[in-house]
Amino acid sequence: MMKGQIFFSTLTCILIASAPMLLAEDSKQVQSQDQERIYRSQLMTQEERNEYRNKIRTVKTAKEREKIRHEHHILMTV
Repeated sequence: MMKGQIFFSTLTCILIASAPMLLAEDSKQVQSQDQERIYRSQLMTQEERNEYRNKIRTVKTAKEREKIRHEHHILMTV
């Protein structure tokens, strides 16, 4: 019984200690994915990226999303 409690306590401590590292890595991965998905996102502010994402999310069809992506692509190449 005591060994089980020690094991559980140790496992809990390890998980708590590693949580910030896991969250930071996840955040980096999401940021990296966003930059890959948004054409020339490195030239945009965080607010501009958020606006773009919201615009993409609010449209209903794939055709509308493609139109927004195309317009964005043209805007970022000018």
